[in-house]
Amino acid sequence: MLHKRSPDYTAISYMWGSLENTKTITINGMPVTVGKHLAAALDCLRSSLVDKVWIDAICINQDDIDKRNAQIMRIRDIFSQSLAVIIWLGEDEMSGTGPRQANIGSSFGDQREGMGIRS
Repeated sequence: MLHKRSPDYTAISYMWGSLENTKTITINGMPVTVGKHLAAALDCLRSSLVDKVWIDAICINQDDIDKRNAQIMRIRDIFSQSLAVIIWLGEDEMSGTGPRQANIGSSFGDQREGMGIRS
């Protein structure tokens, strides 16, 4: 019998932004170039309890169009099967109070089901 594993990752949704404005981050000891919006989101998450994240720009091979398209078709499943979805809205440039983010978690309760997101 095949047992379905519990989700053990948090998905991040963010605005990609310009590919000309990038930063290099380190993942498992390897340098990876990402957009400034993703780098800012990850920098903010560094101090949180989030351990494992699913990030489309990193988890999907952007250079293999066929594989990329197949993964894009699975985005709804990937997000709905995650522990939580963090929506990164960027730095709060108006108030200067730091990051803006929405965390779709258990506080949304039944609304999450309507959006196709489950706990």
